[in-house]
Amino acid sequence: MKINEHMGFELIEKIKNKELSIQEIIQSYYERIDETEDKLHSFVHLTQEKALKKAKTFDYNLKRGKSVGRLYGLPIAIKDNICVKDERLTCASQMLKNFTAPFNATVIQKLLDHHLILFGKTNLDEFAMGVSTENSSFFCTRNPWNQDLPQNIW
Repeated sequence: MKINEHMGFELIEKIKNKELSIQEIIQSYYERIDETEDKLHSFVHLTQEKALKKAKTFDYNLKRGKSVGRLYGLPIAIKDNICVKDERLTCASQMLKNFTAPFNATVIQKLLDHHLILFGKTNLDEFAMGVSTENSSFFCTRNPWNQDLPQNIW
């Protein structure tokens, strides 16, 4: 089983048991994105450099004996309509393509407080007005199980 196919609780156990480093986990997600993104168009923005730097710091803290919380080091992607301080926030709109969020949304701050690692922002319909990404001003996301279908088939 590939690293990115494990459930979150399995990854946490592997981190606690020192079977996997957080850097390995984050890197495996980026490798999967590299393999599939040209076909799926899931992400509008990736934070690879920041995520890998944070993973390295988290691994260092673990080696120094820091206790691992329930979510410590898990990778997470979020929709691009949620503010992450100093990251692009487009809401899948050309109008906001150069906008940078000035603060963290509460949900992001809570995730960061639990030591999750943001690795990218995902596509959505422009301003979240829809469910299929067919109305994104950037591109339509494809269904990973059947790429002939859009992300949602309702």
